[in-house]
Amino acid sequence: SDFGGVTLEKAGGKDITLDSNSGTITLSEVRATGDLNSNTDYGNTKFENGSANSLHIETNSGEVSLVKINISKEIFVKDDFGDIELEQAFAASYDLHANSGSITADGAKGKLKADSDFGNITSTNAQSVTLTIETNSGTVEFSGTLGVGPHFVKSDFGGIDISLPTDAKLTVDLKTDFGKINSELPVTVILTDGARSDGDQ
Repeated sequence: SDFGGVTLEKAGGKDITLDSNSGTITLSEVRATGDLNSNTDYGNTKFENGSANSLHIETNSGEVSLVKINISKEIFVKDDFGDIELEQAFAASYDLHANSGSITADGAKGKLKADSDFGNITSTNAQSVTLTIETNSGTVEFSGTLGVGPHFVKSDFGGIDISLPTDAKLTVDLKTDFGKINSELPVTVILTDGARSDGDQ
């Protein structure tokens, strides 16, 4: 569709592709045994109650919402000017990119890679995830359990808040250029060259 939305409901197939230049893309109860691809220049994308082998979504100016879906392999989302929101969207891995928007993932499992230039990244109720999270001008919030590492979390101009179970055992490498590092969990601190501890670490 050049100038209109595309809606697909209660449909099944192998490989499914939806394209719209200036319209929303909505999928409900859609099941693909192969790959599901969605592309829109100016519109929101919503996929609810469905499944696929892999999911690939791209939009230039719109929100992406994935709710109650099961993907066997990877969920890939690239959104230039809009928020990305995942709720009970289960997959083996996630590759999420937002240039000027936030990323929210509730209940992620497996490998979670997320980056945003100008937005916050939030992951809640995560289960055994391997993290690669990076934002330039936003905060990072994570709660849940971590899987096999290594994990990488970075924010250039924002805070990072990580909530883990009290029995979590990790070796961490922490660094801040303009801020404090606080831990409510017991941490054995080993200072490297140029590092200092003033009681707030």
